[in-house]
Amino acid sequence: MAFIGIGIDHLNLAFFNIDKTIRRLARPRKKRTRRVGSYRSRLAQRLHTRGDAAGMRHDPAARASLRFVRDGMTLGLGTGSTAAHVVRFLGEQVRAGLKIRGIPTSVHTGELAVSLGIPLTTLEECQQIDVDIDGADEFDPQLHLIKGGGGALLREKIIASASRQVVIIADSSKQVAVLGKFPLPVEVIPFAQPLVAKRITALGALVKLRKDAKGNTFITDEGHHILDCSFGQIALVASGG
Repeated sequence: MAFIGIGIDHLNLAFFNIDKTIRRLARPRKKRTRRVGSYRSRLAQRLHTRGDAAGMRHDPAARASLRFVRDGMTLGLGTGSTAAHVVRFLGEQVRAGLKIRGIPTSVHTGELAVSLGIPLTTLEECQQIDVDIDGADEFDPQLHLIKGGGGALLREKIIASASRQVVIIADSSKQVAVLGKFPLPVEVIPFAQPLVAKRITALGALVKLRKDAKGNTFITDEGHHILDCSFGQIALVASGG
């Protein structure tokens, strides 16, 4: 199977494994009659003929997520390297005729979407999102996730909570037997940082304040800080968490 579905609370999560999807899409295909003028047909043809290695790795997963996208939808646009490929793929669809609106989970994703011609909206204008497409930093065999490595976890959670369906795309390098290899990110307002850090440390974590490439404190789009909390192996996850 190219994807596995799992329900968490009210969210309907669907996982795509890029490597498995590549193998499935690499199989010989019979020629099919396609509707003239269909944006999916034109896009599929471009994807089929694309030969660069980077495209072969990321395009199939983005193509797989197409099954959840329909004309007229409002989409949550995730943040991170994998999500960026999905946004670029959606940009191609928009240029081919797809009518959608996006709500980005970060300034960076918003700028990318605008550059690709994807119309954007806001939560002020739309409080119900049809599909949210995002990536993950780590997932276990039960499809529990760690997210937030891209520094947009607060907005990502808000967009996910407002979405009818959440689609997570991850390659096999993100799969672990037990969560905890990737530090658990916690976004915190600067005023509360010392208190929150102390309380998380008391829970047994090694807490580090995230820095940017220049060694300065990483600042989220909301002006917050991020604490990267290493708990070691997280063997037990609360039901529905």
